[in-house]
Amino acid sequence: PDARVVCGTIMRTHVLGYGAWVFPELNQMHDELGAYDEAIRRAAGDAGADVADLARCGATYETLDGVHPTVTGHAELASAWLSELARMGLVQDLSPRGMLS
Repeated sequence: PDARVVCGTIMRTHVLGYGAWVFPELNQMHDELGAYDEAIRRAAGDAGADVADLARCGATYETLDGVHPTVTGHAELASAWLSELARMGLVQDLSPRGMLS
């Protein structure tokens, strides 16, 4: 009964070895990812859940193919989640960002 649900918007990606390439705003079905993010925000609001707005944080995570994270990508995802949860006051800022450099 005391649980809080936190939904996350879709964090953008970059591909290992292609530093400037960022996953496009369109998925394979040519739907805008922003529309998914808005649907997540709306559904979370309707359900009384919090939103970790990973799409608006501006960070990307490293992938092998634009979707599946590398080891570094997993750390970047975790760091973004921790930063958002800290911003929301749900956890202390335990972000490992400094450990990635």
